[in-house]
Amino acid sequence: MAIFHLSAKIIGRQGGRRAEKRAEKGRVRISASNVVAAAAYRSGQELYDESTGLTYSYARTERVMHTEILAPADAPAWAGDRAALWNSVEATERRKDSQLAREIEVALPAELDLEQQRQLVRDWVSSTFTPAGAVVDIAIHHDEDDRNPHAHLMASMRSIGPEGWSKQKLRQWEERSAATEWRASWADHVNQALERAGHEARVDHRSYADQDAHLPEELRREPTRKVGPWAKGRDRDQENRAIAERNRSRLQRIRDLANRAAAPVR
Repeated sequence: MAIFHLSAKIIGRQGGRRAEKRAEKGRVRISASNVVAAAAYRSGQELYDESTGLTYSYARTERVMHTEILAPADAPAWAGDRAALWNSVEATERRKDSQLAREIEVALPAELDLEQQRQLVRDWVSSTFTPAGAVVDIAIHHDEDDRNPHAHLMASMRSIGPEGWSKQKLRQWEERSAATEWRASWADHVNQALERAGHEARVDHRSYADQDAHLPEELRREPTRKVGPWAKGRDRDQENRAIAERNRSRLQRIRDLANRAAAPVR
């Protein structure tokens, strides 16, 4: 079943009041990290960090189904090399609270095969990020038994050209409106891909509250509960299954009402 998910955060160095203030304002979610390590984890590739002299290598590489880097046509050749790319970012961003990369995580439709998922991600990145000059490092992950297909997109904070990184960062993506535009755009691309593949399933980037605002309260769907490390020891899976079942019942009631309204009067 196709689901909609898109989250965005900043991968940045820990420290400095500037990062803290930005997080407090809610403009970005800060993830303290080394960007070379982050790229190694997402790609499943062993990467050497020139700034620390450390080599990063992570287990569970079997979950990584595909990786590639998309860059503007006039980008230097080294931008297509993962180690060179992110080591260059580490060397360019010198502040102790520097923002190093923007990460977008998206859910991929399980209805699509791997090649269709790859093309979906490529099309969206090529229409949304690289035209602005960003370099995007793509990693598609599948959990065990091909469950939970999703993609991690690490985008550079600066545009790149033949001479290297620009002096100014891509400020147009710092506002909340950017994430709203990405959500709508991603949903459009997903639905187009599903249609091309002959599937009836569609996704909607709006919340259940927005989608169901016109319905009586008893027919409005419930959001599922987030399952993460903080939820350890709680049976969130069982709770979410119950919510999903109630939502299916609500959708069936809506369909039944629509069918009755459309039935000819005798």
